[in-house]
Amino acid sequence: MQRALLLAAAQGKVCFFDAGTYRVTRTLYMPPGSRLVGESYSVIMSSGAFFADMAAPQPVVQVGRAGGEAGAPVEWSDMIVSTQGPQAGAVLVQWNLASRGATPSGMWDVHERIGGFIGSDLQGNTCPARTTDGNLACVGAFLGMHVTPQASGLYLENNWLWTAGEFLPA
Repeated sequence: MQRALLLAAAQGKVCFFDAGTYRVTRTLYMPPGSRLVGESYSVIMSSGAFFADMAAPQPVVQVGRAGGEAGAPVEWSDMIVSTQGPQAGAVLVQWNLASRGATPSGMWDVHERIGGFIGSDLQGNTCPARTTDGNLACVGAFLGMHVTPQASGLYLENNWLWTAGEFLPA
């Protein structure tokens, strides 16, 4: 996926994601000028130890490099970013890009979904909607979306930051 994103951006083409779930175990970097379109809400799903440390959060999808990379606007539509299992250090989308030019970057119908759905491994039978027992196995993410202070020129339309429940530390 990473190679496809880099190649499509370099060639000024759209990176199309067929309907399905794409599991990532490391940050997926979206460079300036990227254009992504999903089919029927394709899912990028984090999984594994890389996203598990609440003390060292990691982005699942990173738009522009940390520190405020500047460049051509990004266009992203019709996708979902989610987590699978305990992902206490997952930041689903980290937006760092400072868009250049008169046209802003845009996200249309891109949703962040944390727990509560089949395949998330964080459903009501294993993780009740409200818990106070400090069970880190039920923490589905650190943060839905982080637009960093260095980012600029971002237009958002019909994006949901969706969680299935809440975690209350003891």
